[in-house]
Amino acid sequence: MARDSGRPVKSIHTCFDVIEFLLAEDGGSLLEVADGVGIARSTAHNHLTTLVDRGYVRKEGETYRVGLGFLKLGEHARTAGLPYEAIRETVRDLATETGEEADFTVHENGRLVSIHHAVGSENAAGHLAGSTFHLHATAAGKAILAAFPDERVDAILDDRGLPAITDHTITDRDELFADLERTRDRGFAVNDREYMEGYRSVAAAVRAPRGTLPGALCVGGPMYRNDPEILTGPVADALLEHVDAFESTGRPNAFPNRDWEHHFTTVE
Repeated sequence: MARDSGRPVKSIHTCFDVIEFLLAEDGGSLLEVADGVGIARSTAHNHLTTLVDRGYVRKEGETYRVGLGFLKLGEHARTAGLPYEAIRETVRDLATETGEEADFTVHENGRLVSIHHAVGSENAAGHLAGSTFHLHATAAGKAILAAFPDERVDAILDDRGLPAITDHTITDRDELFADLERTRDRGFAVNDREYMEGYRSVAAAVRAPRGTLPGALCVGGPMYRNDPEILTGPVADALLEHVDAFESTGRPNAFPNRDWEHHFTTVE
């Protein structure tokens, strides 16, 4: 489904440009924000002052940083309607078993969003939660696209395009549809250096009892540890076992009093 074509509000765009600059640069002075966003200092000052007043930015000396006001919003966005504890457990177990990176992602507005990410056998929490990715350039994104009808995939591609992230990214629509068909046949998607050079991963869509699509579970790592036979063999086997366990053991019922499926994407 294409995004709403209503008229964007320029001041809101500017406000989020300021916030995203502070996030990317881990803070900045008034001058650095103004120059980095490309706005007048007075405009930057007005936005920063408002954000400080609302608790979404804090000021340390002459440096502005993203504030803790976003913590409540972020936790709500990540857990509202989602069986987050079950997701975290599944991601942790998959990372531990494979010794690789694992994450759970969902589709939102034509993009892929990471919900929880864990690294290796030490269960170190990953830093990717909240990160967004192009669907066509990731294993998880392709697993989700493969669960959609072709018409819906076409609509997403019309809206988001097929930009090249690396030299290995699929940028031809027919080639992508052929890849999605292979994904449907084998039950999992493969990302071979398509999002990051030297990185490979596999992912499979996760389905809810009533046919909705919560998202995708993914596992991967550097190509020197994941040649194609390992990736599509034991690593993919471990992935599918965890997907099956999540779907079949009632883990989504970890929150029996919450309508957790309302958040998820319908397949049709």
